[in-house]
Amino acid sequence: MKNQPLISIIVPIYNAEPYLRRCIDSILAQTRRNIEVMLIDDGSPDNCGAICDEYAERDRRVRVFHNPNRGVSNARNTGLDASSGEFIGFVDSDDFIEPEMYEKLYEAIRSNSADVACCSIKVIADNFYRFSRVAKCGKITPKELCEKYLSGEYESYLRSVGMWNALLSRKMLQREDGTIAVRFDESLPGKGEDSAFVYDYLAAAKNGIVLIDDVLYNYFRRSENASSLSKARNFSAFDDPHVRNVHSRLTAVMTQYLPERKADISNFINSLEANGKVQFLHTAIIFKFPVKERLYFRELRTILQSTHFSYAKYQALLQYFFPKWFYRWTFKMYNKFKAK
Repeated sequence: MKNQPLISIIVPIYNAEPYLRRCIDSILAQTRRNIEVMLIDDGSPDNCGAICDEYAERDRRVRVFHNPNRGVSNARNTGLDASSGEFIGFVDSDDFIEPEMYEKLYEAIRSNSADVACCSIKVIADNFYRFSRVAKCGKITPKELCEKYLSGEYESYLRSVGMWNALLSRKMLQREDGTIAVRFDESLPGKGEDSAFVYDYLAAAKNGIVLIDDVLYNYFRRSENASSLSKARNFSAFDDPHVRNVHSRLTAVMTQYLPERKADISNFINSLEANGKVQFLHTAIIFKFPVKERLYFRELRTILQSTHFSYAKYQALLQYFFPKWFYRWTFKMYNKFKAK
């Protein structure tokens, strides 16, 4: 164990008492034993803080930080700054992971001389589950990834390269003086901070990313996780500065690797914004949130004319031309088929 590079696993925690023990137990059960588990209590008002302290007393690999509530990005940055590992992973406190997750991801990085490794995900909801598999196994460079985005494969590769399902090289994230350069933007409280972080690390992943098909991360989708979307009640939520900030980061990283394709990138970002509104309405229909506006013709036409979002085209057509109950039934059947 001493000869293995240390892996730091950062867990931001807030209001997750019913799920926290399952999460921590799954991390401590890793076959990769040389880990440090960074439990960041973000001022949680329930018993999460006490549970964290209990685990720290039982296992010396557990480190606990009790912070005032400053949001998930601040909690993750606390973990980044305090971490000691040569490699870094993130697990949300209501999720759990398979025992061999970090052993397999580390081996994928080592054997491919890469900066990042990502695995497939199992998405678990109240009444269904589905698999979100990586697009294609093997090593891919950030430039190749950006080309995939523009070639119509954004949806599959977006699900492949993420934050929770990844193991990251510390060298990729840090400056020459050892401080962390790639951080979570604390001005994006719950509005795309994970996507912004992924786009920022893609800009630094010079040695590429390895995708493995093993389903190793279990993402638990609580119905209340989507409640923040319902508060907006209209599509203007996707026109706010936070979303534009995230899209500008994606524009920057794509332009960094494909400077000759600025026009294609601009068209892609416009399609991405329209896709966001389709996904908003999808969430509103599935969770029965009241939405006063129907999908605008402009967004519908944009999606239907786009070459980037084939899945969203089907969603948009179903959303616009069929009743909501039929849309929910179709989505339920689709997930049952995917789960087989």
